[in-house]
Amino acid sequence: MARAKSFEQSEILVKAMELFWRKGYHATSVQDLVGHLGINRASLYHAFNGKEDLFFQAFDNYRKINKSVIMEALYSQPNTKDGIRNLFEAALKERQDRKGCFSVNLTAALMPGDERLQEALRDNQKAFEKIFFDYLKSGEVMGEFPRGKDLRAIASLLYTLYNGVQVISKIETAPSRQLAAVEQVLEFLEVE
Repeated sequence: MARAKSFEQSEILVKAMELFWRKGYHATSVQDLVGHLGINRASLYHAFNGKEDLFFQAFDNYRKINKSVIMEALYSQPNTKDGIRNLFEAALKERQDRKGCFSVNLTAALMPGDERLQEALRDNQKAFEKIFFDYLKSGEVMGEFPRGKDLRAIASLLYTLYNGVQVISKIETAPSRQLAAVEQVLEFLEVE
């Protein structure tokens, strides 16, 4: 019985994430959630302690899913540069719906003083910069590019570019310009 409930809960988290992604946190009312999720208010408050806690659980779930997708895109390729290229190409294909990235949209809509969300977004940034750093480090160790690069700075640049691509993909119909920017960043790895 407990497994069924957790399965339902994970399904609710995905549905909530979709609604928050589409409407934004502030524009999503409890009534919107009740209607979209197909649960009553009492169940929403009982299971999730209300809108804010449901939102943060949905965002955490999104982060786990997104991390898995990013790791797969990177590590499924034979070398570091191909992995980075693959990640950006996949992100651009995935975003053809023009809704952008959930965490990027949240960052853009961040209200002053929303410290809990600010902290969650900073944690997200640190986690993804670490993924990029570790990935670059593995490429350096394998001799795929010269040693001595500032891999932390390049990881930060990749994170910034990845988020920028997510924003631009909302208005750009052809991904070639964004992919050209990725190629420029990849050249940093080659320069002695």
